Amino acid sequence: LGLTYGQRFSDHFQGGITIKFLRSFAGKIGGEDISANSWAVDLGVNWINLFPSSTFQLPSRNELIGKDWRKQIDNRGINIGVALLNAGPDIAYINESQADPIPQRLGIGVAYQLLASPVIGLGGLFDFEKELVHRDEGDTDPFYQAWVTGWQGKTFKEAIYHFGAELQLVSVISFRYGYRYAPFQGVFDNETGISTIGLGLDLKYISLHYGQWIDKDQLSVLRKNTYVIGLSMGNIEF
Repeated sequence: LGLTYGQRFSDHFQGGITIKFLRSFAGKIGGEDISANSWAVDLGVNWINLFPSSTFQLPSRNELIGKDWRKQIDNRGINIGVALLNAGPDIAYINESQADPIPQRLGIGVAYQLLASPVIGLGGLFDFEKELVHRDEGDTDPFYQAWVTGWQGKTFKEAIYHFGAELQLVSVISFRYGYRYAPFQGVFDNETGISTIGLGLDLKYISLHYGQWIDKDQLSVLRKNTYVIGLSMGNIEF
């Protein structure tokens, strides 16, 4: 359960915050449900359409499809996003001395629209995601201390990196490719580097998106049977 507020502060800067109530079930002990409650905050800021002149714009005398039923998006230049997820206190199922940290994460991403025209568009992105949790001999630092101590150790080897590219045709159809690189993966050690493909359909009032993992031999059972389908109508997403 969460409450979200977002605000666009200028033509190039926007941000948002979500406050979440968390309830987790850990199973049963002696026939009794073991559960815990906590809260967390998500924070995000986004700089959009920076340096728009860095995007190559092809002149077009004739548009193949009329503008009236296409979704019009001004996506030029560079976008930068920063998000802090799950910032909140530890969650305790039995007692406070055995509390577990919420998986707090920091994500930073950069997207660049290389080519834009009514007929064809090409863009790429890069982001990395780092868990900000610090443990020392079984003790866990408070979440706000982990903003600093979470960078200790093998900082960048423990991060997850994403690379992606998108080819757009007539501003309606999108073909996507992504690559996920995780030098240290824990239980998913065989998933150091895996790829995804996706397809998108964007019209004026409706968008449909599909994605899947393609490196079947390297995937865990959970990912091997995972497909992503997204639908949005106006400002409503499913």
